[in-house]
Amino acid sequence: ITHAWNHSGTLLAVAGSNNVVQLFTRRGALHSQITPSGPGHVLALEWDNISNSLAILTSSNHGSLTLWSPLRPAPHKTSTISAPPLPHASSKHRDLAAMTFSPTLPLLALFSTRGRVILHNHESGAAFDAA
Repeated sequence: ITHAWNHSGTLLAVAGSNNVVQLFTRRGALHSQITPSGPGHVLALEWDNISNSLAILTSSNHGSLTLWSPLRPAPHKTSTISAPPLPHASSKHRDLAAMTFSPTLPLLALFSTRGRVILHNHESGAAFDAA
């Protein structure tokens, strides 16, 4: 099970072995849910610095990232990014394993098991190699 509270403590994102990410209110009511696209299971969940977007990292041959904005009116805005379209698409960007948002900027840092770091601006969609 993977989980992450949003920064205001009002929503808890939870993912289990069924690959469904569910959002619960702090009172335990189901708020919404999403099944990330692509194969693999959910590795990590991370809220952006203003708790509007949830990054969902899933395992696969290349790694896949879904950005979900569950607080926007339906249909919820989602975008999926897979590792090959990221900068210099090659094996060095495979095996994405962890991520974290910047506390002050709209940047998401993605880390691979091979020691690479990719920065993704989730407002502009631009991604670049940090190394």
